[in-house]
Amino acid sequence: MKKLNKRRRNESENDTKTEPEALPAVRHSDEPLPKKVINFDSKPKYFFKTSFQVKWINKQRVLVFSTRGINHRDRHLMEDLKKLMPHHKPESKMERSKTLSVVNEMCEMKNCNKAVMFEGRKKMDLYLWLSNVPNGPSVKFLVQNDNRIWFRNFQILSEDGGLAEIGPRFVLNPVKIFSGSFGGVSLWENPSYISPAKYRQQIRLSAKNKYLNRLQQKAHASANNSGDGYKLTPLDDIFEGDPLKKAHEIEKSNLENEVEGENKKTIPKRKKLTKKKK
Repeated sequence: MKKLNKRRRNESENDTKTEPEALPAVRHSDEPLPKKVINFDSKPKYFFKTSFQVKWINKQRVLVFSTRGINHRDRHLMEDLKKLMPHHKPESKMERSKTLSVVNEMCEMKNCNKAVMFEGRKKMDLYLWLSNVPNGPSVKFLVQNDNRIWFRNFQILSEDGGLAEIGPRFVLNPVKIFSGSFGGVSLWENPSYISPAKYRQQIRLSAKNKYLNRLQQKAHASANNSGDGYKLTPLDDIFEGDPLKKAHEIEKSNLENEVEGENKKTIPKRKKLTKKKK
């Protein structure tokens, strides 16, 4: 046995030690994973030389949940995203009284290193948080339907290689990017972002201003078009034209009025005939 041990020791010392290959400085996520090869040259001779490829296991676990206050449409969107992620872990709704730092503890309890949180406000607006737990970074989006980051999911058909759209379609409007998980220093902020509440307030103010402008225009128009600016009297046109002719016309009109009055007085009134009772 001692001779065998010495012989094996000498063989192992004589074998040149293979240095491990250095990993590339940059590797894209689209590249296939390198094969892991196990060589048993340094082992005793009764070990066979074999090589195999280790199967890649997705160790990313994503916690998908929402806060209280989302409506039925937001809940359906969350359920559709869960169906697209088989490696997710569900969680019950988070109370509004809790802070966002509690999410890190929830992920630690569920053994998750990523988090997707849906936050609803006023039963109208939906925000989406994406975070790398626990060190960050994290980003906050406003879920909308236009002019933002479009998400569309397609399936490659095996028959002709065409694409068929599956899954939900939604839009994300980035609001802020934080250095930590659900908090920290703000690394980036969207300057063109307007909160939905402020946007609705601007719409209400514009409608209110339209009504006030209409009232002001009506008041201005009534002040400018108020009828006669100067009240006319029947004696204003006395001094226009020939005064003698106007004096004769006035005398004639006065005489005519007097004659009409006398005629009314001279005409006797007819008595009403009444039948005598028998």
